[in-house]
Amino acid sequence: MNRWERAISHLATKHQLHPNQITQWRPPAIDKLAMVFDASGRK
Repeated sequence: MNRWERAISHLATKHQLHPNQITQWRPPAIDKLAMVFDASGRK
């Protein structure tokens, strides 16, 4: 198990989620975070 897999496993256990949920949610979350820190995206 590599470092990334251990981190996912740890987060999933800590938050009572399936590891697949974290891997599926991560890319859209990162895309949305860019809007949060983008000055033109502020309301």
